Amino acid sequence: MRSGRGATIALLLALVLTACTQAPTAPAEDTPFTIPFGDGSAEVTSGVPEGFPSTIPLVDGDVTRGITASDDSGTAYGVFVDSSVADPTDIINGQLSDAGFAVSETVGPEGTMVFESEEWQVSVTVNVEGAPAGSVLYLATVTKTG
Repeated sequence: MRSGRGATIALLLALVLTACTQAPTAPAEDTPFTIPFGDGSAEVTSGVPEGFPSTIPLVDGDVTRGITASDDSGTAYGVFVDSSVADPTDIINGQLSDAGFAVSETVGPEGTMVFESEEWQVSVTVNVEGAPAGSVLYLATVTKTG
């Protein structure tokens, strides 16, 4: 079922980026809103979304947005964190490794890493250039069902 999960991640990423970068049309950061799509919806919040797995550690910093996307294939979560460290890649890698996650792949030069545990797959993208440096996007999807 990896392809369904990949599609959910791609959709979630597109929704997060659209919701959080379209400042003229998006509500203020502290205002939750819903984006309907197909057979589901995405709920965007100003903090860690309800249901985000507590087994996934987040790097220290300000959580600026959270998102929960649900449709017939399941639920995925996204969290934006503005880290106080310009490049928190090593910190994140250590935190997730200590929590029982293994790196399954690294994508791109900017450091998108995919971690897996028995329950969750977590894609972590770290922005080390641009504004703000040290911003992190976590995307979490279920690895196994039932």
